[in-house]
Amino acid sequence: MNNRKLCTLLIAAASLGALAGAAASRTQPEAGGAGGQPDFSKMSKDDLIKMMETMSAPVEQHKILEAFIGDFELKGTFSMGPGLEMSWESTGTGKKIIGGRFVEMNTVSKPGSKPVVETKAVFGYDSRPGHGKYTLWGIDSMGTYSVSAEGDYNAETKTLELLGTVNEGGRDVRFKQVFNIADPASHTAQVLFEMEPGKWATVVDMKVTRKK
Repeated sequence: MNNRKLCTLLIAAASLGALAGAAASRTQPEAGGAGGQPDFSKMSKDDLIKMMETMSAPVEQHKILEAFIGDFELKGTFSMGPGLEMSWESTGTGKKIIGGRFVEMNTVSKPGSKPVVETKAVFGYDSRPGHGKYTLWGIDSMGTYSVSAEGDYNAETKTLELLGTVNEGGRDVRFKQVFNIADPASHTAQVLFEMEPGKWATVVDMKVTRKK
């Protein structure tokens, strides 16, 4: 399994857009339509647009993602086992995209680093009824595929934990990325793999410091 590729992708740490939000609204009870659905035949174009914007607008949970907005210095360690550790440094920039519905984080290795790795991650929150999960989608220069994960935020510990699965060599391997965002000036991130059922190993340990 190409763990190095997957970890660098996860270091940067998809959801649906406005049209999907509008489509989801059809399942919500609202007077005037059959089966509790809106009566679209009685709605103007402006009404439809307003409904789409309302259903797909950012919600309170999106504020958690502001921890990833700004310019950052990243320092971390990567381990494949005893004696197989290495460290790296990179810089990153996070910004809101798609009207604040998502946060995009881009990172690149500092000059002189080998190999030079570029990453892109998109954080979101799926507010559709029955979902209610934080999401992560990412790609990087170490491969030609993407990974995704989803999970929850613990307000007591101020920790965001996202769980995903990647198939390597015909085998599904679970991974999780854990962010502790208690400190606005810096946060920590860990990438863990389930080496065997119920046993997780930390492969990446990282500190992300906000530039002053």
